Amino acid sequence: MADIVQLKEDGVAKYLKTHVNAIDGVDGVLVKATGNETILGTKNFQDGIQVSGKNPVLTKPTLDKAYIDKNNNASVVADGAMQLYRRGDTVFLTGSIQLSASKYNQGLWFDLPAWAAPPEHVRMYFNTSEKMILLSFNPSKLNNIVCVDQVAKDAWITGSACWLAKNPY
Repeated sequence: MADIVQLKEDGVAKYLKTHVNAIDGVDGVLVKATGNETILGTKNFQDGIQVSGKNPVLTKPTLDKAYIDKNNNASVVADGAMQLYRRGDTVFLTGSIQLSASKYNQGLWFDLPAWAAPPEHVRMYFNTSEKMILLSFNPSKLNNIVCVDQVAKDAWITGSACWLAKNPY
C-alpha cells in the first residue's frame, strides 16, 4: 500500500491522496520506470520514441519502389513486369517476366537502386514452367540481378524473394 500524504493549500490541509494519485489532472495510474505492464489506449509521443536506443519500424514507413518491364528493359523482358520495393529495412522482389533472350548468366535487372542493396550475396529461386531456376544478386561484384541458369527465350520466370537492406533507414 502506498503511503498517505497530507496535501495543504495555504497551510490548510485539504484532502488526502496517495503517492500514486497525488498529481492533480492524472486519470488512472502512472507508468512504472521498471517492470512489465500493459498500457491501454493510443499514446502520441510528440518527440519520438526509441527502443534500446533505436527507432522502431513504423507502421507507415517510407516506401521505395522500382520496376522493370518491356518498356524500360526490352533487351531482356518481352512481356510481364518485376517490382522491387522496400518497407522499413526489408526489400521485396516479386513478379513474372517473359524473357526476350536465352543465355547463361542472363542479366534480368541492371543497376538496381542503392536502397535495395543487400549486405551480402542473395540467391533466389524462381520458377519457369519447366524447372526452378537460380537468380543471383551480388552487389559487391555487380549491381545486377542475374539468372544463373539457362532459360529458353519466351519462357516465363515467376517468383518472389526478400532480403534485409544493407543500409537501414
